[in-house]
Amino acid sequence: MKKIVLTLSVIFGCLKVCKAQSFEGYISENIPVWVDLNIPSNAESISGSYFYKKNGVTILLSGTIKGNQIILTEKNKSGLITGIFTCLNLGDSLIGNWRILIIQNH
Repeated sequence: MKKIVLTLSVIFGCLKVCKAQSFEGYISENIPVWVDLNIPSNAESISGSYFYKKNGVTILLSGTIKGNQIILTEKNKSGLITGIFTCLNLGDSLIGNWRILIIQNH
């Protein structure tokens, strides 16, 4: 089992050969989450999902990977981006920041 540590308030199926990783950890050191990522070899895109252990609702993720830097976006059911994860993949753990995006109706 791998750990994910995301700080600040609130931190995939593949046709090609890919590396699947699961992480268990916390957002803000006290909100337990589970993250599943599929990282295709020799590709710059990444996909996966995560859920808060308290409610179990799956949130889809997609993004890019360059070296050990991963940038993931989460989207709501309407397809609007609601959050951005900026992480470093340390092999057996992820560490980074999660930023929530406020959606305003005009």
